Amino acid sequence: RPLVLNRAIGSSDNSQHVTGHAADFVVHGLTPYEVCEILEKSLLPFDQCINEFNKWVHVSISDNPRKEMLTAYRKDGKVKYKQGLYRLEDLQ
Repeated sequence: RPLVLNRAIGSSDNSQHVTGHAADFVVHGLTPYEVCEILEKSLLPFDQCINEFNKWVHVSISDNPRKEMLTAYRKDGKVKYKQGLYRLEDLQ
């Protein structure tokens, strides 16, 4: 996405979205958690897969894919990231 949009939504200038190496998406008929479960078990060489607030999935790619799974949630008004795939109710 363009840098100006990235800044407008409060994302980092270093975001992989700006270089076209990341995408946020939803899959009709599946929850973001379910999509992340499928990706975690897949052979796809992604760098990061993030269940973002159980509203969408963020997936990024890189030359050295880590297959890192993260869960984004809000606590005390701040965005937090927990290593691994968790249901949001387990992080409150």
